[in-house]
Order: sequence, then C-alpha cells, then structure tokens
Amino acid sequence: TLGSGHLGVMWEWPAATSEGGGGGAPGGEAAAMVAVARAAVQLLSAPFAPQAGLVEADTSQYLEALAGLSVVGVVTRALPLLPNNAIFLPVSLMSRLLLGEKRLGRLFAAQYISSGGLAAPLLDRLLGEGVAEGVVVQALLIVSQLARMDQCNYGALAEANICSRLPALLQDADPVVRSRAANLVGNLARYSPAFYSTFHREGLLPPLVALCSDADASARKFACFAIGNAAFHSAELYPALEAAVPPLVSLLARDGDSKTRGNAAGALGNLVRKSDCLAPAVIRAGALQALLPILAAPPGDPTASLCKIAVFSLCNMAQWPVCTQALLDAGVGPLLQTVARTSLDASTRDFARRVQERLGLIAEMR
Repeated sequence: TLGSGHLGVMWEWPAATSEGGGGGAPGGEAAAMVAVARAAVQLLSAPFAPQAGLVEADTSQYLEALAGLSVVGVVTRALPLLPNNAIFLPVSLMSRLLLGEKRLGRLFAAQYISSGGLAAPLLDRLLGEGVAEGVVVQALLIVSQLARMDQCNYGALAEANICSRLPALLQDADPVVRSRAANLVGNLARYSPAFYSTFHREGLLPPLVALCSDADASARKFACFAIGNAAFHSAELYPALEAAVPPLVSLLARDGDSKTRGNAAGALGNLVRKSDCLAPAVIRAGALQALLPILAAPPGDPTASLCKIAVFSLCNMAQWPVCTQALLDAGVGPLLQTVARTSLDASTRDFARRVQERLGLIAEMR
C-alpha cells in the first residue's frame, strides 16, 4: 500500500483516465492517496500503542517482521509523494523503529539511508524552514540516532551536509528543536573529530555556546554534552569554545539538574584535555571553586553522584603546570585523599590517586 509505485499510480490514475488526461491529481484524489497512506501507517503503528497489550516477545517478533519487509525503506521512498501535512505519522514511525532495539535499529537505519533518507530534497521537507515542529523533532531524532549508533554513518551524514542546517535549528523558536539540534551536534562528535572543521566553517559553535544560557533545561543539558564532545578528541575547536567556559562554570555551580551539572563538569575537563591554552580561562572563571565542593559532598548527597566526573576533570587539569599551583592553593589535597580512600567506585579512586601523583602529593604523604 505504501510502495512508491502504488502511491504514484494513485496520484496519476484519476487524471490520466479523465478526458484530456495528465496534469497531476486533483485535490480529491490527492486526499484519497493521503488517506490510504495515513491508514497504512496507523495500522503499522498500532501494535506499539499501550492498549495493544503486546508482550516483549510479541513486539520483538513484530519488529523482526517489519525489518524483513524493509518497512523503513518503503516508508522513506513514499515520503516524497506525500504532502507536508501527511508526513508526521510516517516520520514518527521511522523514529520509533530506529530508536528501538539496537540490532534491529541498525537494520532500520541502513534501510533509511539506502532508500534516500538523507537526500537533500527530503531533508528540506523534514528540516527546512516552515516545516511543522513535530516533524522537525522526529527527523532530528532520526538523524541524531544515525550519528549516535555508528561512526560508519558519518560519511553519509557528511555527504548530506547536515551541519549546514544546524545553525538555524540551534536558534529555533521551539526549545525542543533547539535541544535536539544540540544533541545531534554532540553525536556528530561522539566518535571522532571528523566534523570539527565543519562545525567551525558552518558557524554553529556560537549558537551552540549560547544554548548554555538558554531558558530551557534540556537545551542547556544537551549544549553541555555537545561542547564536551566538541572538545574531547582534539584542541582544534578550543579557541572557538573559550566563550563557553563562564556559562559552563555557572551551570556546574548552580544548575538544578544533576545531568546538566555532570555534562558541564565533563566539558570543562575536556577543554583542558588536549592543550593548556584554555587553562587560564578555566581557572579565572572559577572552575576549581565549582568542582571542589563536589569532592566534599557526603555519600548520599545528590552532588556526590558527580564526583567521578569531577575527579576526571581535575585529572585533566593537573597535567598542566599552569593549573598545578592553582589546584594546590585551592586546597584540593585533603579532598583527593578522602576520595581516594573512601569512594565506592574503583575508577574514581584510581583517578583521585592519579591527580595526587600529578600534583606531587603522593610522595608528600609518604
């Protein structure tokens, strides 16, 4: 029913058989085609509804069947034939399938890409100006999942020039669009620095940094995540990301969401991971004063869950002479000793000892 050939015939048949023929489908026939497509997608989506009552085994079998029938490929090829007001449901179905079980999600992703899901004309309809916000959000979920699930998809995403669309999306009026666009940036930098130069060339870093001060909590959280990944693999973007240091410190110290605070702590550590060029800016902004209370938080305190990230970030700072004295002057020694001795997490204890070694505190304790 959703095959592009079938929908194409539905589009052409009434006009082609009428007197004079040709010229495309009148409104009534187009509406009939949309109704058929919508009904087919609703039928395919029905088993996912809570009232369907499918158990996990049934859902797994159903997903296997959809993968075997290349449903995502069929739906992707049908999208160009559907008007803008009829694409939300099929895009939502594909988003659900790609974000599902890992193995099948990879199969659905391959179907999406091979069927033209990243072709420029289709991306214009999914992510362009004037597209319904719900469609944009679902499309961003799909593209972000492609970036997140496998580095092998980076080539197709680069060929689709996906980054050229991000500056506008990062500044969209809808906070959900802004946050999902920031999440996409983070996933494009998840595995390698392949997109770093493109980020800079397309001018998406300033609006990304601005999201650290966004009124929306999710936008702030994903902006911190994206900046952390944009600083992780190399120092290439450090100069362009310097403006992010003060808002990251502010979020680490005062944001009410622990995930956002953790992302901010990780981003600050990554901004001194590959070079010390931003170390003075990080120290001036008060990063140490924001990180050290996390180490002092007692077990059970919500802040204590951030201790591992804080210690990792301090370890990155401690490798640079410009940070060493600042850390010692801030009184980090006793806090590290407590963490190294009492933390329930082995990697946190190990990194606390590594910071002590880099600061020369192990020898002093001996």
